[in-house]
Amino acid sequence: MQHHNSDLADTQQEHWQRTYGAHPGMYGQEPSAPAVHATEVFHANGAKNVLELGTRPRRPVLRP
Repeated sequence: MQHHNSDLADTQQEHWQRTYGAHPGMYGQEPSAPAVHATEVFHANGAKNVLELGTRPRRPVLRP
């Protein structure tokens, strides 16, 4: 199972490297305001690791 996860991670990384290489301005050149704010909050609270859920735009995974 670990080998499969590694292959999947490699495939995903290759995909995004190609995508960003082909469209470097796709997501802008600077971090978004929410990303900057989140970074400040994480640092202020001593966070060392953050789990990023990787949701798709406008498609929340977590619902109240």
